[in-house]
Amino acid sequence: MKNNPTLTSQGRQPRSIVRINGVVFTGVVSWEVENNRFAAPDTYRLTLAVSKLPSANGPAWFASQTPLTVEILVGFPANPDQFDASEMTSLILGDADTFDWEVFDYAITLAGRDKSAPLLDTKASEKYPNLTASQIAAKLAQKYGLTPVVTATSTKAGKYYEIDHVRMQDERTEWDLLQWLAREEQFVCYVNGDELHFEPEPKASQDPYVFQYTPATATSPVGFNGQTLCLTRTMTIARGVTVTVQSWNHKQKKTFSRKASFPGGGGKNPQQYSYVIGGLTPDQAQQRANQILAEISKHAVKLKVTGPADNLLLMTDVIKVSGTSTALDQVFYPDVITREFDVEDGYHWTVEAKNQSPQSEPTL
Repeated sequence: MKNNPTLTSQGRQPRSIVRINGVVFTGVVSWEVENNRFAAPDTYRLTLAVSKLPSANGPAWFASQTPLTVEILVGFPANPDQFDASEMTSLILGDADTFDWEVFDYAITLAGRDKSAPLLDTKASEKYPNLTASQIAAKLAQKYGLTPVVTATSTKAGKYYEIDHVRMQDERTEWDLLQWLAREEQFVCYVNGDELHFEPEPKASQDPYVFQYTPATATSPVGFNGQTLCLTRTMTIARGVTVTVQSWNHKQKKTFSRKASFPGGGGKNPQQYSYVIGGLTPDQAQQRANQILAEISKHAVKLKVTGPADNLLLMTDVIKVSGTSTALDQVFYPDVITREFDVEDGYHWTVEAKNQSPQSEPTL
């Protein structure tokens, strides 16, 4: 079980370090880091008090810097009055997209994305048909100065282009290419610091991060390692889903369709989703229907938790809710983790996650 029992401790003394172009900055008022489900970049927003900036790094310094590379670190040092970066966790590293100087508010705000940003901003000019997905990931990582953390794959990308050529047009970015290849391999692709990860999807069976709820009794109050807990069941999806993929196969010269579905609680009037994807074989159409169904089904139940933050929960983890004594005690996949640090209010987060209802297991 991956958990932090000190989350609600009154003795928490979180501390943060912010580096901009390698310089450690004083004057941090607040920041927010948003970790997103793999296909989207992580983002940050940082606010600094101009009056407390280092003497050599005032507004004039910011106005002349290209780029402005920001790293935000946070942790719980043994001595909160004397600490260094070795006791911190780096939450994000990336160039600022915007620099705002609020002259009359005496504040500077930087907002940006992680190191996936250059791949998101560059159109894909090559398709690499003779390389595997993992080789393409490693090649693009090195192109942008990232360290590849890549699990080897064996299928050459040319095979995927034959199957799914409609989706890879010239207007796609290099990040789109990596995300498409990751889906084909049932992998995830994301950037962490200066590393590009291309690896298998998180599994429900892995060691979970647990949010534990304990109902109040006559002798004890409610127990929860957070502040608020909200569980939402999407009823239109909970009643069942059917995904139909229709395709035209050039070799067989005919149109066909394949379906994947899971039953809802009542088993009547399932939600219908239809897709037309050219160039698939019957087996490939079934696989695509299965993949689409699995993604849709994750929206059936959603989780939202707020409260004191820690650095243990990652986007590659699964979350388990325990103690509600309902069918909602289950495993969830993180969708967005937003961590916020404020010099007055401390270190907090909002965790949003999703998964299918346990009564609605897909029939694949």
